[in-house]
Amino acid sequence: MLRHLNDELRQQQPSVQLLQVVRIKGKGFGVLAGRDISAGERLLEESPLMRAAPTHGDEPVLQNVERAALSLTAADQANLFSLHQHTGRFGEEKTLEGVWMTNALPLDHGFSGIFLQAARFNHDCCPSAYACWNGQLEKETVHAIADIKRGSEITISYFREGTRLERQEHLQSAFGFECLCAMCGLTGAALEKSDVRQERIRELDEVILAASQAHRPKKEVLALVEERIHLLGEEGFAPSRAKRTMVDAIQVCQAHGDVKGASEWARKARKLVLISGGADSPELALHDEVIQTARGRSSGQAVGSQLADGLAKAGM
Repeated sequence: MLRHLNDELRQQQPSVQLLQVVRIKGKGFGVLAGRDISAGERLLEESPLMRAAPTHGDEPVLQNVERAALSLTAADQANLFSLHQHTGRFGEEKTLEGVWMTNALPLDHGFSGIFLQAARFNHDCCPSAYACWNGQLEKETVHAIADIKRGSEITISYFREGTRLERQEHLQSAFGFECLCAMCGLTGAALEKSDVRQERIRELDEVILAASQAHRPKKEVLALVEERIHLLGEEGFAPSRAKRTMVDAIQVCQAHGDVKGASEWARKARKLVLISGGADSPELALHDEVIQTARGRSSGQAVGSQLADGLAKAGM
């Protein structure tokens, strides 16, 4: 299985093997950089091994998953069951439910899917890469959001912001592992400061939304936006983590009729989208529409909410 995955990755990058799937002590499989990688490089684009439709009414979720699994070849079923299962939740013996619930990623229109290669990226609370569904390509893409040295493990995030205790509890409950990343390894005053920042970052999410809905002055809300972006940087997150907060700023400016301000924030966010989603990301068109509005070439209506919805689905 390991050789099969590396062969597929080598076919994607015939000159230099960009990614190497290896066994990592205490983690099972993981992905290493085969060479130095720059922020913004696309590391992977992968079609789902299988996808399951959303449920309707009282229809069990697994019913659609079972239908999708039955359509797989014997080889693909074997590949599916080679993936990790949360043993604490689903037991040692692999089951379709266990593998699906541990590895499925959101697509669009309520669908979810399994990706053999993307599933090998381990979690880090301060990741070096970002994975998301590209509806235009109909593929999961993974991009470097920071410079990565050859031989370093490439990681994505399975969770958003939270204190170390909250992150650990979620990761243990949902995936069955203890995170040993550098951020979770902080101690003493450094850990205390990090937890305070994480709590404030999460709180600002709600505060910005509430302030926007209450039609608070634009200057006041944008100050909260700037504070959140600053705290994300202080926590060591890659700049692309601020995408969603910049979309908040776009919506605030639009609500106050500030077309120029919305355009300026869209330009900033657009740069981050290029890094985390690539030049074919569907998000780019929405940011471009905001920018075009400032030039008098588009109405730009509802673009901010579309961006917010898209980022929410992507877990940003």
